[in-house]
Amino acid sequence: MRRDEITEPTSDPYAEATSDLDRFGALIAGLITALLDEADISFLNVSYRVKTRGSASRKLAKGRGKYADYKSLHDLLGIRVITYFNDEVDRVGELLQAQFAVDAANSVDKRQLLDAREFGYLSLHYVLTLDEKRRELPEYRRYVGIPFEIQIRSVLQHAWAEIEHDLGYKSAQSLPPKLQRHFARLASLLESADDGFVALRDQITQSEHEAVSEVTQSPKSPLTPLTALAVITKNPVARGLDEYVSELLNSSLEGGGYYTSEPELEWLRQMGIETIEDFEQAYVENAETVKRYARKWINKDHRRGTVERGISVWYLEMTLLAKMPQHEQEEVFQRYGTVPPEQKDRALGDIRATWAAINRTED
Repeated sequence: MRRDEITEPTSDPYAEATSDLDRFGALIAGLITALLDEADISFLNVSYRVKTRGSASRKLAKGRGKYADYKSLHDLLGIRVITYFNDEVDRVGELLQAQFAVDAANSVDKRQLLDAREFGYLSLHYVLTLDEKRRELPEYRRYVGIPFEIQIRSVLQHAWAEIEHDLGYKSAQSLPPKLQRHFARLASLLESADDGFVALRDQITQSEHEAVSEVTQSPKSPLTPLTALAVITKNPVARGLDEYVSELLNSSLEGGGYYTSEPELEWLRQMGIETIEDFEQAYVENAETVKRYARKWINKDHRRGTVERGISVWYLEMTLLAKMPQHEQEEVFQRYGTVPPEQKDRALGDIRATWAAINRTED
């Protein structure tokens, strides 16, 4: 082969520009997840993507004069953060501004681009690079100067963006007037729902705070689902019994509310637990007995994974029921037990047998 027939391997600018981006994206997504957890900001998802060759090429061609090559595209790496509520979008934005260097010229709050009479796609976008403190860390040095775009949306904003994308149009103004009106109505409903969920969350939080205050300041108040939930999350005896039972079940605690629902409270009322004070006192007076009952009841090989906070309420109920005279047990259990009717006799027999066992001997 003659020398002039030897061809040099051609370079691939797109491959060169994206060679490290997948690893960088995973690193940044993990970092942002940790930052959100540390700041106690609830979120649905943090994800990343590297722009495809076709999409990057189209943007490069469209932006001639603005972009010199693939590496100059500031959104070649994209990170997306989806929050549950729309007011958390700004909280995430403030956190990221404090943790990264912001390219203000290319960052945009698309929520501000809509006219007051318009409805539609809402999202907060930042173009970021590593800040000075991270540029010096070994794990980040190779990524110094590489920009990435962050999109921050609520769940409903994300749903709208995905639907809009799937419908395949670029602007509502390109639609016939009748469809424009339909488009605006649907978008306004979605935005109203976003605001409504924030208001509902705040009302629930306020109610929970009021319930905690009521437990402390008005212990003789009637027991309600919210005050019962406050007891099992704040009372040290209740919390300790929850943790004890979850360990016996080889499970972790999460959530809360199932065991303090109105049907459960009605069952407790039939056993004399009417007020907040009654509920807390029942925990104090029966704590050791509940532990013994749970040890006898629970299969040592049980594996569940997770259980609801408040699981100890069920064992407290069983203990209180077992202490009652048998004729009262049957009346209460038949009326308020959550066991299917055909299984109630057997279940009550198991409860009595467990009670008899813990009174014969202690584990």
